[in-house]
Amino acid sequence: MISAQCVRKTVEGCRKNAQSLTLENGFQDNFRVQTVCRYCYNVIYRNTPVNLLLYKAEQKNRNLKVYRYQLTTETSEDIKRLFQTKGYQTGEEGRYRKGME
Repeated sequence: MISAQCVRKTVEGCRKNAQSLTLENGFQDNFRVQTVCRYCYNVIYRNTPVNLLLYKAEQKNRNLKVYRYQLTTETSEDIKRLFQTKGYQTGEEGRYRKGME
């Protein structure tokens, strides 16, 4: 998710240097936040990966030939495990079935 204002600037003032932060919601879920100081906004990442490979059989019917992995906060060990197991075994579907309004 892209925020329209800077979380850091709101909480403790602008430092004019990009940085990673962590937000916690009321359910004690942590979300990684990457500040984009040049344009004064943030990118807030989900706390669990979106995994559409769980629907690979369904996607075969759509005649897809290429899959793209978009990695964000994964470590090198996470990436090795991802490709050794041919994808995440868990994750969320995001807005795959619900669509956007």
